[in-house]
Amino acid sequence: GFKNFPLSDRLYKNTVSQLAAEALLLYGTQDMVWMREMLSQSDAPPERQAVERDKLEALMGWFERADCRRHALLAYFGESREGECRNCDNCLEPPATWDATVAAQKLLSCMVRTGQRFGAGHVIDVLLGRSTERVLQLGHETLPTFGIGADLSAADWRGVVWQRGARSARTPRGDLPDIPPEDQPLWEALRQCRRTLAEAAGVPPYVVFHDATLRGILAARPSTLAEFRAVSGVGDAKLERYGQAFLDALAEHVEASAGRVNKASIAET
Repeated sequence: GFKNFPLSDRLYKNTVSQLAAEALLLYGTQDMVWMREMLSQSDAPPERQAVERDKLEALMGWFERADCRRHALLAYFGESREGECRNCDNCLEPPATWDATVAAQKLLSCMVRTGQRFGAGHVIDVLLGRSTERVLQLGHETLPTFGIGADLSAADWRGVVWQRGARSARTPRGDLPDIPPEDQPLWEALRQCRRTLAEAAGVPPYVVFHDATLRGILAARPSTLAEFRAVSGVGDAKLERYGQAFLDALAEHVEASAGRVNKASIAET
């Protein structure tokens, strides 16, 4: 078991993988509040605090999963298995679920409207129509999404947020079309860029960008930060944090491709 609340999904999964039989973790929303408070009061630069918040959200999303936990644990380490484990809590006592399609759409819309740079607490305040000091200061009470989620409770919205985080962590390849053969080199270059950034920050790759966003970058092939910001899934914070690295990767690919074309032309002549 855990004596202290794990600080990230990486720490939790690495620890669980080393246990011989069972792992029990008791947690509540107060743990999330406590960890966020610790982050806000730390001496870490804003960039590091943002990364740690992403890791915390990913961890809570994993806790709130409704499917077999063994699948997620194995997938984290690049492994897989057929069928459910029939041993984790979700397999033994499947949790009650509900169709949150509309709620997820409202959540995503509100995240976009607020600029994709705020934590779940602020986004939920906007969805619930709460005129908090911060909401009023930012003028978010004037947004079309202000109050559109008043039919759900704050606890319901936290569940939607965490479930979205858990689903994003899975990044199921079967739900996405294959990458065309001619785009494979650039796709792999973008994935390598994401992997490098994730390793440097100590977070899973999906925290940098989900596959859907990476595909948007592949399709748009931005050459400026403004064009990069226009890609769906890229907010101001991630633009500042990762934008230039991806633009450099794109530029290197263009240069390498041009070099291959020139060599081929010379060979033909």
